[in-house]
Amino acid sequence: MNSKRQVRVYSGRLAQSIANAIQMYNFASDRLRRTRSRVRRRDFSTIYRHAVASAFSLELPFIVTGAPHARAYYPRNFAWFYPALLDPATIVSEEDAEARVVLMERSARLVLESVRSGNVTTTLVPLTKRRMLGANYFSPPSDSLLGSIAALDQLIEAPAGSAYEDVYARARAVGQESRTEYGNDLRTALTQLAGGLERVKLGKRVRLLCDASKARSSATDTRAEKLRFVTNANTWTTFARAVDLGIIDDQTVARLLGRTLKHYKADILDIFGDRGYVRHSLEREAASVAADVSLDFAHTQHGFWDLSDTHERRLFRATADIVLNEAAFRNEKTGLYLMSVRNPRRRAVHRVAAPSYQGRTVWPAFNTEFADRLLDLGAYERAYADEARRILRAIRQEIEKHGAYPELLSREGKPYKTWAYKSAAANSWLPRFVSVWTKAFDEHPFNPTR
Repeated sequence: MNSKRQVRVYSGRLAQSIANAIQMYNFASDRLRRTRSRVRRRDFSTIYRHAVASAFSLELPFIVTGAPHARAYYPRNFAWFYPALLDPATIVSEEDAEARVVLMERSARLVLESVRSGNVTTTLVPLTKRRMLGANYFSPPSDSLLGSIAALDQLIEAPAGSAYEDVYARARAVGQESRTEYGNDLRTALTQLAGGLERVKLGKRVRLLCDASKARSSATDTRAEKLRFVTNANTWTTFARAVDLGIIDDQTVARLLGRTLKHYKADILDIFGDRGYVRHSLEREAASVAADVSLDFAHTQHGFWDLSDTHERRLFRATADIVLNEAAFRNEKTGLYLMSVRNPRRRAVHRVAAPSYQGRTVWPAFNTEFADRLLDLGAYERAYADEARRILRAIRQEIEKHGAYPELLSREGKPYKTWAYKSAAANSWLPRFVSVWTKAFDEHPFNPTR
């Protein structure tokens, strides 16, 4: 990784204030750009090629979602929304492979420099080409370090033996060099993460929670609840991925946490799965079982769940059944699943600007992750794999209908839009969908040049 082109990352109250102003301008200008409608491309192959060309343009300083998010960098996205950018099944050409590796190198360098400077924040907002502002929206992150490690992991684990071996070999070399160069910085960040966990007595045992006293941000960052499953699953997965990548060892993690990773995970499953399904939050009593669940329980690829474990499989299946069988979860306009059956506890700004943003709305990306876990569950019970394929077909239908991969959809089946916010065309998220589609159907939904 080219360390000569250092990027400086600033944090603190002044940096946060400037970042807030820049982001307000970015979102407002995007929302007011009413005359620019999306070009509708109903053929998936055309949509996909257009999305890839836009998402992985070498003119970009790092990988972004799409307007209005194109002007900011969200480290968590490497874990949540583009965890498989180097999957050969998603590449359309040698040029595409090259562009993705170059952009991943840039993106990884930037986020690792941020870790080195001690700025593990939810968002990096560009000030100039070489200066970034580290900002938290809307609380300290639970998954930004996870995203940083996932970015490094993608480079190191670039598949060998594919048609893009020369390009991928360079990615692996860069990833390995970066692991060495930034290993101490990542270990410091992991130590700080462990030190920030709160020891709370729940039941008869002392548990480790990242959000006992205040909310922590996740990919579902507008939700203001504390004691959430997803944020605590994020922190466990961060340590587990770091161990797998050789950044830190099991013994050191056990010393930092006062328990093994296996024990730590068992605690999380015990407290959030005490009713036989995964509760979204322990902060307050839900009105119903369905209201006690959120779709982000499915978590990320190579994330929290190990469905080969009988206990985990039973708990995941019980939670999935609540989503699958509760009519209030199903959006009839799209055939997809809402994030939750009710809007969550939100901050005042979200109640005014985007009240349903991560509540009663459809997120194709979270449906994609849900489908991927259902495919894994389908190895034990076929009906779940059948449902996964139905979900993927429904997502594809929405992509072709809207001519792009929508960040989120309203209950009416339209790209979510309020007076202050409109759904992004999430170009860089689309390869993840293609990766899961290929897994489900053993075919590419487009015709790449090989």
